[in-house]
Amino acid sequence: MEKVKVKPGEWVITQGDEGDKFYIIDNGDFSVRIQDADKLGPTNTDGGTLVHQYKGSTTSHPSFGELALMYSTPRAASIIAETNGQLWALHRNVFRKILLNKTGKKELVYTLRNVRLAGQWRKQRSRRRRMKREEGAPEKDEDKERKR
Repeated sequence: MEKVKVKPGEWVITQGDEGDKFYIIDNGDFSVRIQDADKLGPTNTDGGTLVHQYKGSTTSHPSFGELALMYSTPRAASIIAETNGQLWALHRNVFRKILLNKTGKKELVYTLRNVRLAGQWRKQRSRRRRMKREEGAPEKDEDKERKR
Protein backbone atom coordinates (compact mmCIF):
# COMPACT_ATOMS: atom_id res chain seq x y z
CA MET A 1 0.00 0.00 0.00
CA GLU A 2 1.16 3.48 -0.78
CA LYS A 3 0.93 6.37 1.69
CA VAL A 4 -0.68 9.47 0.16
CA LYS A 5 -0.59 12.81 2.00
CA VAL A 6 -3.10 15.45 0.90
CA LYS A 7 -3.74 19.13 1.57
CA PRO A 8 -7.05 21.03 1.68
CA GLY A 9 -8.51 21.49 -1.80
CA GLU A 10 -6.51 18.64 -3.32
CA TRP A 11 -8.50 16.37 -5.66
CA VAL A 12 -7.96 12.69 -4.87
CA ILE A 13 -10.41 11.38 -7.49
CA THR A 14 -11.93 13.25 -10.44
CA GLN A 15 -15.36 12.24 -11.70
CA GLY A 16 -15.17 10.64 -15.14
CA ASP A 17 -11.52 9.55 -14.83
CA GLU A 18 -10.42 5.92 -15.11
CA GLY A 19 -10.08 4.21 -11.74
CA ASP A 20 -6.50 3.34 -10.81
CA LYS A 21 -6.51 3.05 -6.99
CA PHE A 22 -8.60 2.10 -3.97
CA TYR A 23 -8.22 4.40 -0.96
CA ILE A 24 -8.50 3.97 2.81
CA ILE A 25 -8.61 7.14 4.88
CA ASP A 26 -6.13 7.21 7.72
CA ASN A 27 -7.09 10.72 8.80
CA GLY A 28 -8.63 13.89 7.41
CA ASP A 29 -11.97 15.05 6.01
CA PHE A 30 -12.99 14.48 2.40
CA SER A 31 -16.02 15.63 0.40
CA VAL A 32 -17.74 13.55 -2.27
CA ARG A 33 -19.11 15.68 -5.10
CA ILE A 34 -21.08 14.83 -8.24
CA GLN A 35 -21.19 17.12 -11.28
CA ASP A 36 -23.84 17.07 -14.00
CA ALA A 37 -22.53 15.18 -17.05
CA ASP A 38 -22.75 18.26 -19.28
CA LYS A 39 -20.48 20.23 -16.91
CA LEU A 40 -17.65 17.69 -16.67
CA GLY A 41 -14.24 18.67 -17.97
CA PRO A 42 -11.47 21.18 -17.26
CA THR A 43 -13.95 23.92 -16.33
CA ASN A 44 -15.26 21.80 -13.45
CA THR A 45 -13.52 23.59 -10.60
CA ASP A 46 -15.90 23.03 -7.66
CA GLY A 47 -16.63 19.33 -8.21
CA GLY A 48 -20.39 19.75 -8.28
CA THR A 49 -22.99 19.01 -5.63
CA LEU A 50 -21.84 17.78 -2.22
CA VAL A 51 -23.39 14.33 -1.69
CA HIS A 52 -21.34 12.89 1.18
CA GLN A 53 -18.53 13.60 3.66
CA TYR A 54 -15.89 11.13 4.83
CA LYS A 55 -14.21 11.78 8.17
CA GLY A 56 -11.19 9.69 9.04
CA SER A 57 -10.11 9.37 12.67
CA THR A 58 -8.23 7.06 14.99
CA THR A 59 -11.35 4.87 15.27
CA SER A 60 -12.86 5.21 11.79
CA HIS A 61 -11.12 4.53 8.48
CA PRO A 62 -13.64 4.90 5.64
CA SER A 63 -12.69 3.76 2.16
CA PHE A 64 -13.61 4.74 -1.39
CA GLY A 65 -12.76 4.12 -5.02
CA GLU A 66 -13.70 0.45 -5.25
CA LEU A 67 -16.61 0.74 -7.71
CA ALA A 68 -14.54 1.95 -10.67
CA LEU A 69 -12.03 -0.85 -10.01
CA MET A 70 -14.60 -3.60 -9.56
CA TYR A 71 -16.71 -2.71 -12.59
CA SER A 72 -14.11 -1.09 -14.89
CA THR A 73 -16.20 2.08 -15.15
CA PRO A 74 -15.18 5.75 -14.94
CA ARG A 75 -15.17 7.38 -11.52
CA ALA A 76 -18.75 8.21 -10.50
CA ALA A 77 -17.83 11.17 -8.26
CA SER A 78 -14.99 13.48 -7.31
CA ILE A 79 -13.30 13.23 -3.91
CA ILE A 80 -11.71 16.41 -2.59
CA ALA A 81 -9.68 16.84 0.60
CA GLU A 82 -11.25 19.35 3.00
CA THR A 83 -8.37 19.19 5.52
CA ASN A 84 -4.82 17.93 5.67
CA GLY A 85 -5.01 14.17 5.62
CA GLN A 86 -3.42 10.87 4.88
CA LEU A 87 -4.71 8.04 2.74
CA TRP A 88 -3.48 4.56 1.96
CA ALA A 89 -3.77 3.69 -1.72
CA LEU A 90 -3.88 0.25 -3.24
CA HIS A 91 -3.17 -0.05 -6.97
CA ARG A 92 -5.84 -1.51 -9.25
CA ASN A 93 -3.90 -4.70 -10.07
CA VAL A 94 -3.34 -5.61 -6.43
CA PHE A 95 -6.94 -4.72 -5.59
CA ARG A 96 -8.21 -7.06 -8.31
CA LYS A 97 -5.99 -9.94 -7.14
CA ILE A 98 -7.36 -9.56 -3.62
CA LEU A 99 -10.88 -9.29 -4.99
CA LEU A 100 -10.52 -12.61 -6.82
CA ASN A 101 -9.80 -14.30 -3.49
CA LYS A 102 -12.49 -12.52 -1.44
CA THR A 103 -16.23 -12.17 -1.80
CA GLY A 104 -18.20 -9.20 -0.58
CA LYS A 105 -17.08 -5.63 -0.02
CA LYS A 106 -17.10 -5.90 3.79
CA GLU A 107 -14.72 -8.85 3.76
CA LEU A 108 -12.48 -7.15 1.19
CA VAL A 109 -12.30 -3.87 3.10
CA TYR A 110 -11.71 -5.74 6.38
CA THR A 111 -8.82 -7.65 4.82
CA LEU A 112 -7.26 -4.54 3.25
CA ARG A 113 -7.51 -2.55 6.48
CA ASN A 114 -6.01 -5.35 8.55
CA VAL A 115 -3.01 -5.64 6.23
CA ARG A 116 -2.13 -2.00 6.86
CA LEU A 117 -3.29 -1.74 10.47
CA ALA A 118 -1.43 -4.89 11.55
CA GLY A 119 1.87 -3.36 10.46
CA GLN A 120 1.11 -0.11 12.27
CA TRP A 121 -0.01 -1.98 15.40
CA ARG A 122 3.27 -3.94 15.52
CA LYS A 123 5.28 -0.71 15.19
CA GLN A 124 3.29 0.99 17.95
CA ARG A 125 3.60 -2.03 20.26
CA SER A 126 7.39 -2.11 19.72
CA ARG A 127 7.60 1.64 20.36
CA ARG A 128 5.59 1.31 23.61
CA ARG A 129 7.79 -1.55 24.84
CA ARG A 130 10.93 0.40 24.03
CA MET A 131 9.62 3.45 25.91
CA LYS A 132 8.69 1.29 28.93
CA ARG A 133 12.17 -0.25 29.01
CA GLU A 134 13.74 3.20 28.84
CA GLU A 135 11.51 4.39 31.70
CA GLY A 136 12.19 1.24 33.71
CA ALA A 137 8.49 0.31 33.92
CA PRO A 138 7.71 -3.39 34.42
CA GLU A 139 6.13 -5.21 31.48
CA LYS A 140 2.52 -6.34 31.60
CA ASP A 141 1.90 -10.09 31.88
CA GLU A 142 0.28 -10.08 28.43
CA ASP A 143 3.47 -8.61 26.91
CA LYS A 144 5.54 -11.36 28.56
CA GLU A 145 3.15 -14.03 27.21
CA ARG A 146 3.47 -12.73 23.66
CA LYS A 147 7.26 -12.99 23.82
CA ARG A 148 7.12 -16.72 24.65
